[in-house]
Amino acid sequence: MHQNAMPPRRTSPCRLRFIVTLVQILLFANVAHAEPDADAAPAAHAPPAAPAAPEAAQPPPGAGEELATSEPATLPPNPASARPATVAPPSVPAPAKSDESGWKFGYHGFLRAPLRFGIGERRPSDTNGYDVSGTHTTIHEATVPDDQTLSFQTTQHNPRSWAEAFFSFGNSLASGTVGFGSYNLTESGFNDYEANWGITQAYVTLTPTLPWENVRLWAKAGAIVDKYGMSGRYDSGEYDMYMFGRTHVMGETAHVDYDVTPAWTLAFEQGFGSKKPDPNIYNNARFTMLHHEHLALKHGRDLEIGAHYLMSWSQEEYRTSGGAGQGADDYAPRNGLPAGYLWVTGAEARAEIGAFGYIYGAYSHVGASYALTVSRAIEALSFSGGGEYDLGVDGNYLDSPNCAAAKNPTPAPPATPGTTKPENWTQLDPNACSDGNGKIDALHAHYEFSLANFRQQITGGQRFWGAGQDLIVKLYGMVAFVNSESRDTTKAARDLGSSPTALWNASPAGYSVTKTKFGADVAFQVLPWLTPAVRFDRVMPNNHLPEENFSILSPRVSFKSAWVTHERITFGYSRYFYDQRECEPTTVSTGTGTVPNPDPLSQWRCTRPPPSPVPYDGFGTTTGKQRHETRATGVTRPDLNVFKVEATMWW
Repeated sequence: MHQNAMPPRRTSPCRLRFIVTLVQILLFANVAHAEPDADAAPAAHAPPAAPAAPEAAQPPPGAGEELATSEPATLPPNPASARPATVAPPSVPAPAKSDESGWKFGYHGFLRAPLRFGIGERRPSDTNGYDVSGTHTTIHEATVPDDQTLSFQTTQHNPRSWAEAFFSFGNSLASGTVGFGSYNLTESGFNDYEANWGITQAYVTLTPTLPWENVRLWAKAGAIVDKYGMSGRYDSGEYDMYMFGRTHVMGETAHVDYDVTPAWTLAFEQGFGSKKPDPNIYNNARFTMLHHEHLALKHGRDLEIGAHYLMSWSQEEYRTSGGAGQGADDYAPRNGLPAGYLWVTGAEARAEIGAFGYIYGAYSHVGASYALTVSRAIEALSFSGGGEYDLGVDGNYLDSPNCAAAKNPTPAPPATPGTTKPENWTQLDPNACSDGNGKIDALHAHYEFSLANFRQQITGGQRFWGAGQDLIVKLYGMVAFVNSESRDTTKAARDLGSSPTALWNASPAGYSVTKTKFGADVAFQVLPWLTPAVRFDRVMPNNHLPEENFSILSPRVSFKSAWVTHERITFGYSRYFYDQRECEPTTVSTGTGTVPNPDPLSQWRCTRPPPSPVPYDGFGTTTGKQRHETRATGVTRPDLNVFKVEATMWW
């Protein structure tokens, strides 16, 4: 030290605390309000949100870079989309490794808040002739057959509320993320704790620097969600569905990218985890394990081909119902089933085809072996797990209509004759249902076309990024071929009667059904703030029961602040067309009085609610589908006319 140097001044503790607090406030304000440097090079997977001009814009991620894999990055908006992109957990800026100030906060989210109401009518027949004076027109929460996401019948005409937020803290090597989500917005309703999910995800992501320039690695561990088989450019497509799976586990996922050439990249991803089910006595699902592997070949941002395999299984011990009293027909948690398995495999391809738009196609195969006990570690094809209440593959695909009413007249004998069966111990095949055995082969296609992009690229120009007038057309469809070990109740005569044994004998072994749906969406970007559009969907859930088919036509008008932006407010109307809106009565009159309807499928020969409708006011909800102290919806018929005002935004 220099001999004449002044001794260092000691800072008082109060002053030091003040300085530290001031620095923290300034740092937080900078993180909360700063935008990325416009002159900096764009991130590898994210373009500018609103490019100043199409020719100056950087391209967005490849059609499959954030879709076929689950790399934690923020998804950009789809300029040609009529709704915001699905939000992924936030990425964290890449600071210098040795700089402690490189630790940054990140915050991203998504909200969808729709006002949905249906117009109905009072009928004396609804109340046994006890009429209500005054108007016969009713207004209620929209009651429609397609708003349960975990159902084959789902569309995106009138989705329910959803809000999520992701908070992260980290640097270029490590980050932690916590996610919150809720289907229930309490200010407009009530505090439904089952729909307020609270902390949904919590995980740590590592992105180490490797010694090879053409190899990149990331890994994460914790409570995580990975998504595979999303058909949209930047989101899960027009059915909000995953062809191979969205995982719900506590575990780990690792991903490696290897640049084979400057243009071609090979990607591998694997994961492992577990799912702890809802312990409700009416839920058959048990503790479930999952492993999954994925391989993808990418050609820049123009082409991706991927292959996927996900396997979930349960092999837990005998379960009791916690001392709750149950009747003879209450099988949950059903004991006596062997280990359950539910697996999904298949392949997909997506391509940007220049002036002609974007195309996606996928084939998915689902296999199930006693999957009744498999929890929702895998959510695919709009089903959730195996026997997770009625939300799983059993209720949505494998079980034939009214299969539980057909009783096996010769059930298997007990394992040890003369002994008392354990609680809820049930032999295999107690009724005509599948017990979670069967398979599904599904095909899905999605196509997007932009007229402005066509006119621009067909003459050799750059890709159109949405900043201008445009006509956007989307075509999409899905077909699922199901073969299960359920007995085919659709073969029973319509005048069979209500005998459980007669229905069993009239239903041959083996059940095959084809489920189909398709649709189109056309949007016209007229002005930066105005986009009128119309969507049509046709849904055919069961080729044996055409009475279940229905169609939806939904014109809408969206308002926003710019051509390409984060927010959207939509005013929409939906007209539902049902091949058979109402079912036959459960009883019929005869010369001697009233008797049960002899058709065992009388309540299936009409538009059906989802296998597990949304309590408390979803179509098909009954007191048996919800807590006993909660009132059920008063609407027994699906709505013909539905109106909505929907706010959506991502950030």
